[in-house]
Amino acid sequence: DNITFRLSPLLNMPPASDATRMNLRATRFDAVKRSTEVEKKAARAARFGIVNEKEVRTSQEKTKLARSGTPKPFELLKQSRAARFGIPIVDTKEKCIPNVGTKEKCFDREISVAYSHGPSKRRRRRSPSPSNIRPQCSKRICFFGDSFIRKFGLVKHQSIDIQGYKGATAKGLTRADNQNRKHCVKVIQNRPNAERFVFNFGNVDVHLSHYYCLYGKIKEETLNLKVIAEEYVDFVASLSLPSLTSEVIILGVYPSAAEDRFVQKSLVSYGSLTEEEVAKIPSEDVSLSARRKRVEDFNCALRQRCKSHNIGYADAVEEMTDPQTGRLREAFRDVSDHNIHVVWETTILLWMRRWPWYSRLAPRGFEEDMKRTLAAYLKTKPWAERTQIAEKIGVHAALNLENNYNESYQAQTATNRKRKRNKLA
Repeated sequence: DNITFRLSPLLNMPPASDATRMNLRATRFDAVKRSTEVEKKAARAARFGIVNEKEVRTSQEKTKLARSGTPKPFELLKQSRAARFGIPIVDTKEKCIPNVGTKEKCFDREISVAYSHGPSKRRRRRSPSPSNIRPQCSKRICFFGDSFIRKFGLVKHQSIDIQGYKGATAKGLTRADNQNRKHCVKVIQNRPNAERFVFNFGNVDVHLSHYYCLYGKIKEETLNLKVIAEEYVDFVASLSLPSLTSEVIILGVYPSAAEDRFVQKSLVSYGSLTEEEVAKIPSEDVSLSARRKRVEDFNCALRQRCKSHNIGYADAVEEMTDPQTGRLREAFRDVSDHNIHVVWETTILLWMRRWPWYSRLAPRGFEEDMKRTLAAYLKTKPWAERTQIAEKIGVHAALNLENNYNESYQAQTATNRKRKRNKLA
């Protein structure tokens, strides 16, 4: 009872406030009263001589940078490292496989998968504009041309640069406003270490544009292939090449691959002419002799003009055609009768024998790679009636075939066709 009587005044007291508790605690432990946020800001401002909180943070950041050193951007580090060790700055993310279109009529149709050699399902790449091309110092051998030039990409090497322009013509390169021409000039400017340049245009002019200008336009136009070839060589001769360039080569056009009876269907497949326009073509203009003459005239003009400009010239017409009939040898014929292109694998081996500097870039097991790429390509054409001779006996063996073996192989192919037809019947 006595204890209860003494504590009763304390029990009946109201609860102390927060301020009172803090004062009691500060008095008990001899501590300084905590500053409020306003007092903290005032103290910070008095310390740094700054009133604005944002300026306080900036000042603190400057103090840290002064102690640890200003960090350099990645590009500055890249340049300083290249200057220190003598390493050229190379951007490996460049995509220089253009597909620049022209104002001329496009000759590619989905009906002819053979126009782009290899599997038909390919990722479409956006063609870079000339202003977006970055220097590539590792590219020493550059190939420029229409779709026929892409076969040189079978040799996978970091120094090889393939610039293929789908449906591009040699006539288009002679115009100053042509996009393919502008792109070629820009790519050459960004290849400072290039040693060789190879050009292959004119196949579209000889095999397709000739018929389109005569029978596809409202106003008929006869292509002067000699003038086109000369102006095309003049354009190549006018290019400003790197100082390390040792050789420039212009390739002649390839021989016509189609037979006489398939030329008109081939023009329709590539979109050069319609079926109504194809009917206007006389039989003399689609004959093998007429097509061979256009190839010879264009290549002859190229050869003479290259000689006057001291530019290298090369073609493979003699090795790829039968000397008796003038037809394309079976080793280079595609399984599609409408295809104007030659088989990549056998043709590339032909150029490797001609150019030792190119064959040295091929990796080990290149022949096995050719078998795989050819097999993958032929799988995209299960509807083909003919078979490729290299698929049976190998790419090298097909290239070394004699003319008499070709005749026996053609007879065997005809026999196989009859057997297939009899089974279907």
